[in-house]
Amino acid sequence: MVSGGKIKLFLIKKQPFTEYFPAWPEVNGVYNKYLPSMGYEIWWISPSPDVNKPTLKKWENVNLYLVPFDNSSVFMKFISQIRFAISAFKFIHDQLKNSKKGLQIVQVRDSVEGGLAALVLKYKHPEVPVVFNYSFLFYEGAYEELKDGRISFFKFIYWWFFYKFILYYLLLPHFDLILPISREMRVKFARELGIPEDRQVPLPLGFDPYVFHPPSKSEKIELRKLLGFGSKDVILLYSGSINKSRQVSKFVRALTPILKKYKNLKLLLVGDGDEIVELNQYLNSVGVKDQVILTGRIAFKEIPKYYWISDIGLSFIKPKEMYLVSSPCKLFEYLGSGLVVIANSEVPEQKRVMSSSKGGILMPWNNLEDSLIIVVEELAVSPKLRRKMSILGYRHVTKNRSFKNYSQLVDNQYRRNMGDMR
Repeated sequence: MVSGGKIKLFLIKKQPFTEYFPAWPEVNGVYNKYLPSMGYEIWWISPSPDVNKPTLKKWENVNLYLVPFDNSSVFMKFISQIRFAISAFKFIHDQLKNSKKGLQIVQVRDSVEGGLAALVLKYKHPEVPVVFNYSFLFYEGAYEELKDGRISFFKFIYWWFFYKFILYYLLLPHFDLILPISREMRVKFARELGIPEDRQVPLPLGFDPYVFHPPSKSEKIELRKLLGFGSKDVILLYSGSINKSRQVSKFVRALTPILKKYKNLKLLLVGDGDEIVELNQYLNSVGVKDQVILTGRIAFKEIPKYYWISDIGLSFIKPKEMYLVSSPCKLFEYLGSGLVVIANSEVPEQKRVMSSSKGGILMPWNNLEDSLIIVVEELAVSPKLRRKMSILGYRHVTKNRSFKNYSQLVDNQYRRNMGDMR
């Protein structure tokens, strides 16, 4: 256990940095907001399409080292990945050479090329612990897309080579600490890769209570006016990717009869994806287009207002392997915003949270068509029931699932394991 002392953490990210969408909520919450407030010096090393050369800058509470990234073709993406790995290694290597005092950690999030750079850094600086945070099963997701005919075999080979052969077999076993996104991912890595569970600490998703929180009654009314909704509307919200892999159309079709029955019932779909065109065609054909609002892609800072005007959050996730080990961010943001949640029960993380919080209702994915309209009607006509569930859900996630809680967890973990890792 290493106590006290300022920790300098280099976070090598897979996701490109842009001003429009700088990072996923959990990265922003833990590694931009709360850990810096606890005295950490955080560096994000990230690809970015917005720069033409490696660039140093300050953004909010973190330091940025941005590397040019070109995603225009498979070849250019591959070249950009090589350049990113080399640039990340050189930059962090120089920082570690010139800063021998204090505690330092190199952490990678989802990036294979970043993982390669981190292990070379570990060879050069054996005293510096290396950590890998994995948020999604990319190879398994690519395999599902191949089976569904949504990607070519050539593209699948790319995912297999990088995210199974290199990541699973050559990289992950050599990291000092793994932060999988869920308990289920930890079990998978222990069973399939032989990584001991005591070298893994699940870091699931959560929410920032200063961003997602219940609005006051007057705030809700005013926002609804501003966004074109009535005070008596009952608004169902889905926030996330609207891709065919998610099968959003499945619950949209299931809701059609209840939308026709209650004209004050609205369905708000916040997000974008390859299912939008088909959804619009379907909505026009069944006559509920005016009750289903598709916002398209929204800047992250604008998203909370759509939660604040809503009453019920929908968190339906197709029970495929890559989702069964997931930790759905929308679930925690819904509950943290005071929404009642309807979710499918096959995803263990959803089942745990919903069963513990009593903040909504679970139902099987395969029974959606029969169960959903019954549950929605029960909630739509009973504000008191919605209120009761809303309070219970909010209390549970605020106590157990905020990014502030997770920041304390990872801080304790870094310090507890620092001596062993070093």
